[in-house]
Amino acid sequence: MEGLLSKLGEAEFTQYVSSFDIICFTETFLAFQSALDCFADFVQFSRPAVKLSDQGRSGGVLILVKRTLENFVEIIDLTLDNIVLLKLD
Repeated sequence: MEGLLSKLGEAEFTQYVSSFDIICFTETFLAFQSALDCFADFVQFSRPAVKLSDQGRSGGVLILVKRTLENFVEIIDLTLDNIVLLKLD
């Protein structure tokens, strides 16, 4: 399995990622926009991967922002494929 889901079961990976305040992932291959439980301390902004053919999906973007910074983040756009635009104050 490729993409972000293949890494979420690795405690070392999730602990490392959780040590940052803002994290950006590309090529997640996630086909959904639901929250990932392992990053509950983060506000999650995402765009799903796009199905390009019968062979699979491409792209996918996920941005994680620590909940302590939530009041300083404004969503600019979540309607474009593979793009998340946020304004940090």
